[in-house]
Amino acid sequence: MNTHMEKISHQDVTIADTAGSAIGANTRRDPVKKFITNRFEHGWGLNLAALATDIGFALWRIRHRNASFAHFYAHLIAAGLARGGGARRYRTGLSPLSAPLLDPADFRKRGRKEFDWFRTRNLRRDMMCIEYGCGCLSVGQHFIEYLDSGRYLGLDIVDSFYRDGLTMIDGKIIARSQPRFLIISEEALQRASAAKADLVFATTMIQHVPPQELGMFFGNVIRLMHETSIAIVNCKTALVTVRIGADAWAHSPVSLISAIAAVDPNMHVRIEDAGGKTGVRHRREALIFSRSTAMLHEWLRRSFEADARDSEGLSVFTGEHTDAPLGGLIA
Repeated sequence: MNTHMEKISHQDVTIADTAGSAIGANTRRDPVKKFITNRFEHGWGLNLAALATDIGFALWRIRHRNASFAHFYAHLIAAGLARGGGARRYRTGLSPLSAPLLDPADFRKRGRKEFDWFRTRNLRRDMMCIEYGCGCLSVGQHFIEYLDSGRYLGLDIVDSFYRDGLTMIDGKIIARSQPRFLIISEEALQRASAAKADLVFATTMIQHVPPQELGMFFGNVIRLMHETSIAIVNCKTALVTVRIGADAWAHSPVSLISAIAAVDPNMHVRIEDAGGKTGVRHRREALIFSRSTAMLHEWLRRSFEADARDSEGLSVFTGEHTDAPLGGLIA
């Protein structure tokens, strides 16, 4: 697909398509496979998987010199999809065993908690929403169903991600909602920016962004925003940036805020609890930022003024880099 805006119609994809899609398979995860796979998510297994990923990336960069880790990660997932991976709990394929497939009913449950987080804040049906890194639409499916027609725009690095997920959404919902999609590129970012998004969100992408590419990630997100846009990035945070998977990182709040400030020092930033399971070494957080303090206020769990008093003015970061205590940056 080229970088033109792609509008998905009822005729393009319907729920009946799931019969022939890898995403529609119903496979249970064998306990032995789960045990072995878990060994590559912790301790020495994690270190070995991370090393294999880094070597693979270095070799891949020989033929793709200007590509980022995000391109490499997308390449691995796309290869898995081509082998029939469907909308899995994605792994890079460097682990010895792949993740399980989901049946249609399970897929429709995915992303519901994340979407409900937005619903309890300031999400409205008439908002123009851009999902940066929409993936297989585990969260996007709920936005597509909820929003008014033409108000959802999904961006990802390859179209096979969202095409696989679209097979799981009722064709009548697609026909009514008229979601649009773009493959991430310079031209796509320009066109998406012209959509004048009220909300730009990314629920899973940043954990697969290595520390050295945070500036690129936030640069793209901020390009999609205008003066009153709000951006919400779900992330995993730790006191110091730490690798938590072969292709996953938990970033420190200071590094996240500093990366935003380096792109646009006029952004106001707040980090709040995003709910869900927390790991031994990380927390699940929502990074909320906007150029408008009024818009930021509308999306915060508590009022802007109360938070500023509670944390002595450190709860919102504006302007230059900060060495403020982490407690002042986390809800």
